[in-house]
Amino acid sequence: MFGRRLVSRGLSGRAIGILAHVDAGKTTTTEQLLFVSGQRRAVGRVDAGSTCTDFLPQERERGITIQSAAVHLEWKGAEIALIDTPGHVDFGYEVDRSLAVLDGVVLVVDAVAGAQARTEVVARSAKMRGIPTLVLVNKMDRAGADFDRAVASVRDRCGLETIPVHSPTPGFTSGFEDVLAGVAYDLDDEAAPARDDAAFRRVVEAVSDFDDQIAEAYVSDAEVTREDVSEAVARATATRRCAPVLCGAMLRGVGTRALLDAVVRYLPASSNVEAYPFKAVAFKVTHDKRRGPLVFCRAIQGTLRAKQTLFSNKTTREKPTALLRPFADDFDPVSEVFAGDIFVAVGLKATTSGHTLSTEPNVSAVPFPIPGNAVFSLAVEPERSADYNQLVSALRLLARDDPSLRVSSDDDDDQDEIILSGMGELHLEVAKDRLRREHGITALFGTPAVAYRESVEIEARTRVCYDHALPDAHHRIVFGSMTVRVEPGPHQVQITIPDTLNPDIRDALRDGFCSAAGPLEGRPLANVWFHVSDVDVHPQATPGAARAAAALALRDLLPKARPIVLEPIMHLAVHTPPATLGDVLTDLSRKRNTHVDAVQDDRASLQLVTAQAPLAELLGFATHLRSITHGQATFDTHYSHHAPRL
Repeated sequence: MFGRRLVSRGLSGRAIGILAHVDAGKTTTTEQLLFVSGQRRAVGRVDAGSTCTDFLPQERERGITIQSAAVHLEWKGAEIALIDTPGHVDFGYEVDRSLAVLDGVVLVVDAVAGAQARTEVVARSAKMRGIPTLVLVNKMDRAGADFDRAVASVRDRCGLETIPVHSPTPGFTSGFEDVLAGVAYDLDDEAAPARDDAAFRRVVEAVSDFDDQIAEAYVSDAEVTREDVSEAVARATATRRCAPVLCGAMLRGVGTRALLDAVVRYLPASSNVEAYPFKAVAFKVTHDKRRGPLVFCRAIQGTLRAKQTLFSNKTTREKPTALLRPFADDFDPVSEVFAGDIFVAVGLKATTSGHTLSTEPNVSAVPFPIPGNAVFSLAVEPERSADYNQLVSALRLLARDDPSLRVSSDDDDDQDEIILSGMGELHLEVAKDRLRREHGITALFGTPAVAYRESVEIEARTRVCYDHALPDAHHRIVFGSMTVRVEPGPHQVQITIPDTLNPDIRDALRDGFCSAAGPLEGRPLANVWFHVSDVDVHPQATPGAARAAAALALRDLLPKARPIVLEPIMHLAVHTPPATLGDVLTDLSRKRNTHVDAVQDDRASLQLVTAQAPLAELLGFATHLRSITHGQATFDTHYSHHAPRL
């Protein structure tokens, strides 16, 4: 590829993510950054299916990003690893797991629409993880673009302390000025010296609110240079006291150089911890037909050489057959990786997203996000019964690539019903398409249905002893005894098991609890926490006996803990003209267990209604909303939480 080369060690490096609501211009921004930095001969277009990071057939056909993709570039002596992330709500876990390995993010905002539903979600996720943020107000050349209104929406909806460091000309007719660089960019992205003293004073005044040195100089009327203020903004950005705001029109390439300058100037570089042992976190796994599993990792500390033995998830021994530097769907071999690098390890058989890798066993795990509960499920069956095992294996490969997909089948040999669960209807549609294209399997699918779960409301405890005689009376299946306590938990199914148990027995107990169904409707469990203690394992205990003991404990335990059915609750944002606001509010008030949170002014001439509503109540909502508002209203939804079904 044009301009590609391995960047020499010693450069200042950082891992940056591009985040946004769908269609705000993330992928176009990535394309411009690659082109201007010399990594691409031409700028790819989303509508033409020619972008570098949207390489899946499903991405190019739909014109949206479905999975995160990593590329590398160099700008003014700094190495930048760039991750383009999805904006669609169904693929939100791709954003979450990318955030776990980033030094900073660029939040792309539509200059016409302002901050939208996913803008708010991803911005607050970055804030929760303490990740420094730059804001790019994109599409400034479009009719209706309003820089000040877009900045205000980011401040109000995303909770960011925004400081505009770019000053667009009225109507964006002649570009903008990078105030702290003292440079103006025209609509061809050509730079010229500029000096807008009024804009500079506004930036100084804003920075003085959180920087003592600038505040003292501002109050005493002492001279403050642009370099002084730029350094203060960089310090404040690194500690999340502010978020610098830039502007541009990425489809035309306007603002690309200023954005690259801002990334190097304001976002912090990776902390290169050259400590022993080597430590990394696996944040993504994909399956390559030729190479097998490709495990995307971020090195935390130390140095790793090719074919050096690793320990995954504390104790599992793995040996990578090759180390690669990713560039979207292409890869360059490397002989070693260093702290701060994003790399791909080939040949790791047991490693999945979230596993910590190290050259020594039993190192402390790197915190990693857990996928939320699925909201839609559908039944899957092969066209021919002989293809059952092949279908299950392919679905589990997809679920390894994307942990927010769930595959449940109790026993491959008995050909039990297969249930595929995901974060939305589009999520499941893409999984069905990938099953056909990537694995060559044609299956029969049911209609997507709401993914209910079961949980418990109170704590309960039981003591079980498992010793089962087989019908021939000469053999027994024996496990021993254990105490099991269950309580409501914050996540899906959490299990605490003593580390002193045999690993095979411990894994079998974990499987037994995780695969359990609730006692009310046979739904998968969620938001429960099992604690196993006082375990007395028989010397002849087998993994099968351990799973049977777990099932026996659950049959006694769950009915005691006041079981309940949970349903997915969605965050709903409706944008409606004032004339139809009353109809929208009336309709929402009639929906079961739906609560309106706020009604406020949105972008020009629209009202924003935010609410919490059960997913079951929103099926067919798009058609109904068009009907009651005469096609004038739009809405966004994203998963909020599971709550008791009322």
